Amino acid sequence: MNKLFIILLSYSFVLAQSFDREIDEPTVNSDYSRTTLSNELSSIVSISTLAGSGVSGSTDGTGTAASFGSIEGVSIDSKGNIFVAGVGNHLIRKITPEGVVTTFAGSGSAGSDDGTGIAASFNNPWGIAIDTINLSQSNLTSLYDLEWTVSNDVDGDSINYLLFAKVGVYEEDEIWDTTSTKVQISYSEILEGVFEGQPINAATVKFIVKSTDGIDTVNVTGDDRVLYVSRYEYLSTESDLLPTEYALHENFPNPFNPSTTLRFDLPYAGDVSLTIYNMLGQKVKSFDMRGIQAGKHTLKWNATNDLGEKVGTGVYLYQLQTRDFMKTRKMIFMK
Repeated sequence: MNKLFIILLSYSFVLAQSFDREIDEPTVNSDYSRTTLSNELSSIVSISTLAGSGVSGSTDGTGTAASFGSIEGVSIDSKGNIFVAGVGNHLIRKITPEGVVTTFAGSGSAGSDDGTGIAASFNNPWGIAIDTINLSQSNLTSLYDLEWTVSNDVDGDSINYLLFAKVGVYEEDEIWDTTSTKVQISYSEILEGVFEGQPINAATVKFIVKSTDGIDTVNVTGDDRVLYVSRYEYLSTESDLLPTEYALHENFPNPFNPSTTLRFDLPYAGDVSLTIYNMLGQKVKSFDMRGIQAGKHTLKWNATNDLGEKVGTGVYLYQLQTRDFMKTRKMIFMK
């Protein structure tokens, strides 16, 4: 039986891999040097460098042409891609099974900006975890386990743990308050919480755990989890009958306050824009969606504009546009 060992030689700035027969785990004392550990492993397995030049840096490239800072977190996705958190260069890097290294996220400067790729910023990311869930009709009762380390209060006060979920670029929401260090979330809850009212079929969810004694609240260090969720398989079995024509339905409720649901049907997959205008014809809010699957979709509007500001009461127009279809309807926002 073959095994894959991923060895993080943090201060050697190298990500090594080892393929060999199954062996017992070596006993390593805490006072062993990395050189000693490497020699011990070399005597029982064949070690090769997957990526990293051995010199501190943040250069993308293949194999030894790439460079890393101090690596303090690692996660492997279902396709064998390795993601590492780099302390010092403030980056999340991706390494393919072929050893191709790219910057997955982070500007290289310390910060806390949300965004995509290098538009985002981190401050010494210490840990990383990436899981994948493919939702289907048959696994909605399955459970996703979240666990974290115990926090101790210096005054001996009891500790509560607050679990937050952040979907994509949206603000994080508190979803759990518990004294336990473990929660289980059903796939059906994930389906509802991530996709309800959203015309998307895949999303990234970040779980953040904070501990509180009722006075002070701090993040639980190194226990953030990143989950990629897809509902394509769920949608493919949800209904055997896809829409045969485009449609933009009346929103519900209408009139509404504080939010309303917009519904539309797509007989074909493609790019879709849904735009909300005021009665002066000025654009208020736009939803630009790429590669939306065929099917029946819903979208929730909470009466805010593109800047996140609340709009005034009145009549608004909402328009659905695809390559082959355009339809406009009216809705009323009342306070």
